[in-house]
Amino acid sequence: MPDSVHLLVVDDDPDLLALLAQSAQAHGYSVATASSLAETAAALDRGPLQVAVVAKAFEIVASSEGDALRAQLMGNVLSLRSQIEARGMGVYGDPSAIVAVKTGDEALARMTARELPDLGLISNLVEFPAVAKGQARFRLQVMARHTPEQLTAAADRMQKAMAIALRRLDAGFDRNEMPLALAG
Repeated sequence: MPDSVHLLVVDDDPDLLALLAQSAQAHGYSVATASSLAETAAALDRGPLQVAVVAKAFEIVASSEGDALRAQLMGNVLSLRSQIEARGMGVYGDPSAIVAVKTGDEALARMTARELPDLGLISNLVEFPAVAKGQARFRLQVMARHTPEQLTAAADRMQKAMAIALRRLDAGFDRNEMPLALAG
């Protein structure tokens, strides 16, 4: 297949562009590169291009493997949501690959965000102005290949981080370990 596929690799970072092009060429693909919108348009005007990654992705989506992955993903989503709620935390929205964990208060959310990496959990904090004041949340990305143990660990770590944050706030410290009376 590589001999019949011509890839267009587009990136504005010259080092990454070269790395991606070299990798594709090492796998036998014919490669054109572009580092801007104008170069991309010009490359597309020169002839038809096939993108093997997209073609393969569509193959998986339409296959029984894709069906199984979607079912596993939804099972993982429902499991994580259930575990979050069982630990006294809430979630926003309908089940999807993004589980939005409610924190509400921005101070609690920021203190929790500070603890998560040390506990081994990476999550995106979303707060005002991206959401309404008092509606802060963490976005946990769920994947089909997450194991039950990983989902349980994520829920445990989120709960632990919030508990640590609540204790610090109750003790009068801000996210920089300054007493709130001094932090303003």
